[in-house]
Amino acid sequence: MCSLGVADSVVSVDEEHGELQPNLDTNEVDHFVSAVQASLGGVPGIGPIVAALVTSVIPRQRLDRVADTVRILKDQLSGLQQDFVRERMLRAEFIDLLEESFPQAANAFTEERKAYIASLLKNSIKSDDLAHEQEKELLSLLGQLNDSELIILGWYGSGAKYIGQPDEYYNRHEEVLYSPLLETNATEEQLRDAALKEAYRSKLRRLELARPRDRGSDQITELGRLLLRQIDFYSLEPPE
Repeated sequence: MCSLGVADSVVSVDEEHGELQPNLDTNEVDHFVSAVQASLGGVPGIGPIVAALVTSVIPRQRLDRVADTVRILKDQLSGLQQDFVRERMLRAEFIDLLEESFPQAANAFTEERKAYIASLLKNSIKSDDLAHEQEKELLSLLGQLNDSELIILGWYGSGAKYIGQPDEYYNRHEEVLYSPLLETNATEEQLRDAALKEAYRSKLRRLELARPRDRGSDQITELGRLLLRQIDFYSLEPPE
């Protein structure tokens, strides 16, 4: 096995087969559990409940999510030549990118999100098209977007002329993409929904993943397209 520095507690590399191997037997978690139990166990009422969640459920779930992401990456790399994969995985640049991906993987509770992270890592292994700092920037951008923002960005990149144009993609994500014109008698729920969706679109513009069209609606930028391509967004879209 090859050491991956701070990543040792979660994953190692099988040098013989060039594969990532999840490793969930960690002393770090045990130390963390003891510290939290000591600080929260005596808090009246919710203390023992919070301590149990923080020391058992949450750490295990986070490690399991990282392990799931590693397993997805392993599956995505299965068609590549093992010597090539091993050589690329042992590069300092990939190890750095892998370690940077762990916090995101630990917070990824959907299979799609885990697959996006794994795809970004896989494409780093497969190609030298992007410099290391560019790959890290795309990983950072992915981490700043929630699932709804990715769906909206995917809609901009799907070739749609305007939000509301029905097609297969729109129908699949209508709950996120639909933006009704608000009347003066709009309900509080409608106002809240519209405000959040506008916040999603504003973030895409702020991150320079989208920009306004001449007619007022938004369109994807080249940076947005690059991000979607690097995470295999459309190929990982669930079927209708």
